[in-house]
Amino acid sequence: MNGCNFYIRVYRIQRVRRDIFLKINFESISALTEVESSNLFSKSVLIDALHEKICQSLSNESRISDCSYSGKVYSVIRKDLCRRWELEDICCILYLSKTTLYRRLKEENTSLSQLLTTARMAKAAHLLKHSYLSISSISDKCGFNSTSYFCKKFKDAYGFPPKVYRTLDD
Repeated sequence: MNGCNFYIRVYRIQRVRRDIFLKINFESISALTEVESSNLFSKSVLIDALHEKICQSLSNESRISDCSYSGKVYSVIRKDLCRRWELEDICCILYLSKTTLYRRLKEENTSLSQLLTTARMAKAAHLLKHSYLSISSISDKCGFNSTSYFCKKFKDAYGFPPKVYRTLDD
């Protein structure tokens, strides 16, 4: 790496799946590397913050097993909203059969499509309020193929079209 030295701290937290553990750590390694190789005055504060974020992320992931099935599905979906989620995909990730997951979601009066729409709308609302992205960019980031369909679904969910929602005060 261009002669740069860096180190990686390895965390071990029980009851966290290995793939989740690695994903969280690798997402943070590049940030740690940049901070370690910099000459920032507050380098130690940033490193401590990154380590805290890694531990917090791992802790949050381990709590997934303690929530409802709809919560577990929602947690999986919101990590990749652009993906074309199928029930089989979620079942593989949660180690459940399609029948079991379908039944559990039905018991909780929800469905995969409802959870997917809820996650996408929440992300869209956040982006509308906290970014200057265009509505079509937000539509793409939230996994919609059509901006007009996104606008229709957003209005159904929030009562306002995205452009109007962006201008509303909280």
